[in-house]
Amino acid sequence: TTHAFSLPRATRRTRLRAAAVEAVEEFDVVVIGSGIGGLSCASLLAAAGREVCVLEAHYELGGCAHEYDVDLDGKTIPSEKLKTMDPRPPTFKFEAGPSLYSGFSPDRSPNPLKHVYQMIGEEPEWITYDKWGAYLPEAPEGYELSIGAENFLEILRRYGGPTAVADWNKLAEVLRPLAKGR
Repeated sequence: TTHAFSLPRATRRTRLRAAAVEAVEEFDVVVIGSGIGGLSCASLLAAAGREVCVLEAHYELGGCAHEYDVDLDGKTIPSEKLKTMDPRPPTFKFEAGPSLYSGFSPDRSPNPLKHVYQMIGEEPEWITYDKWGAYLPEAPEGYELSIGAENFLEILRRYGGPTAVADWNKLAEVLRPLAKGR
């Protein structure tokens, strides 16, 4: 099953609308996949005045950046079905990919996704935070620490096992030259 989503010619603010795309409907561009790349491409094309159709085979939009709900029996419930359920059942929410994106708050950001938002004129309110936390099997009670390198090392010391900090430092030593472009 393929789901089709149409991006109408853009006004100042581009909106995604789900559409039952009929075979007779014409588009300037068809984008395959609704991951970050596909949605970025489609949004930029729509902002430039193109009629865009996004095709997605998965039942959720967003590619690796989507979230999903699992009920207490371990069954995944698509978001569209969940919206129609009354009463809404209790679920666990999971993210399929990265949950920490950085570099969106400053106007002059190196983050390419921030540039896409700026180009289409559709910037949400960005939230800047100085703490992060997680629930892990090693820390079922969860933890919350300030952001920063030393605090990350504290997490490794506390939950990563006896060689975690040394392993991280060894990896960082190998990766550091790559970050400098050498």
